[in-house]
Amino acid sequence: MLLHLYPTLYNRCLTYPHRNRVSWEDMVDSYGQLCGHEKNNLRDSTILLTDCGDSLGYYLEHFFAHFPEELQIESIIAL
Repeated sequence: MLLHLYPTLYNRCLTYPHRNRVSWEDMVDSYGQLCGHEKNNLRDSTILLTDCGDSLGYYLEHFFAHFPEELQIESIIAL
């Protein structure tokens, strides 16, 4: 688990107790596995997600929605 490497994200998890902790930890782990090049590719981008009704689309929608500042995403369009 990478929560100890990202204390700000961990504190955000504690601030919102209604959040599913396991799901949040998975998202933080996924964020931690992005390399600098991948993060740079997302900078100032607009993310278009389609089919957000399935499990992977739902997860990606929430991942990008929870990390817009860290990834410097301009906007997210989820269909």
